[in-house]
Amino acid sequence: MAVSTTTTATARDADTRPDGPTPYSRTAAFGLLLIASAPLLILLVTLATGGSLEDAVLFIPAIAIPLVAAALVFRFGLWAKIVGLIVALLAAAVMYWTVLGLTFPASFGDFVPGMAFLIGFVLAVGGAIAAIIRRRATAAATPERRIIGAAGALVAAAAVVSGALGLLGREPAPNEGGTPVTMADFAFAEGTYEMATGEPARMVVHNRDGFVHDIAIPELGVDKVAVLPGRGVVVDVPAPAAGTYTVYCTLHSNLAETDPEQAGMAALLVVE
Repeated sequence: MAVSTTTTATARDADTRPDGPTPYSRTAAFGLLLIASAPLLILLVTLATGGSLEDAVLFIPAIAIPLVAAALVFRFGLWAKIVGLIVALLAAAVMYWTVLGLTFPASFGDFVPGMAFLIGFVLAVGGAIAAIIRRRATAAATPERRIIGAAGALVAAAAVVSGALGLLGREPAPNEGGTPVTMADFAFAEGTYEMATGEPARMVVHNRDGFVHDIAIPELGVDKVAVLPGRGVVVDVPAPAAGTYTVYCTLHSNLAETDPEQAGMAALLVVE
C-alpha cells in the first residue's frame, strides 16, 4: 500500500509541476501539428503537380516552426505553452489565406490545408490557453483524447471527400474553338495572348495546377471565372476594342498592377 501511495503521488507531481506536461498540452501540440500540416500539404501538392521546387521550399519555415513548437509544448511547461500560443498567432497572421480554400471543396490542395489550418489554430490556441490556466491541475478529467480524435477524424473526412470530388470532377479542357489559355505552376503558359478586334472572342482555359485559379479581365468585363484543378472552362470575351489588356488570376495576383511581371499571376491580351 505504501508503494502504491508513493507511486500515485509521484505521478501526480509529474502532472502538476509547473515546468512539465499539463492538461491540454497534447491538445495544443496536436493543433500545432495540424498547423504545420497545412503548408506541408500545399508543398506536396505543388510538387506532385509539377510546381517549382524553388517556390515550394518557401513553405519549409512554415512547416518547421510549428513542429518545433509542438514538441516544446508537449515536453515543457508554462513558457513552452506561451511559445506555442505565440507561434499559433503568428502562423495565423502569415497563413490566414489558407482558410479561403474552404470555399472550394473540390480542390484538395485548397480545401484540406484550409480545414487542417483552421482546426489546428483553434486547438493550438484553445489548448495553450487551457494548459496555461490549468497548469497545476491533474489531467484525469480532461476530454483531450476525444477532442484530438474528433479533430483528426474531421480532417481525414475532409481529405477523403475533397479528394473524391476532385477526382470525379476532373475533365479535359473543352474542345471548342478559341484562344487556348493554360495555367500551370502559378503562371499563365504564355505571357501574351492575341485576339482580333471587332467581334466577340473566346478563351478556352485549362488549369494544370493542383490548386484553384480564376481568370478575369476587368477592363473587358470578364469577372473571376473559377477554374478548378484539372478542369477547363470556356470564357466568352465581349467584342474588345484594339488595345492591350491585363488578364489576371485574381486569387494569386495584385489587381492594382497592370504590368504582369509585377502583378504576379497575370498576362497580357493584345487586341489588334
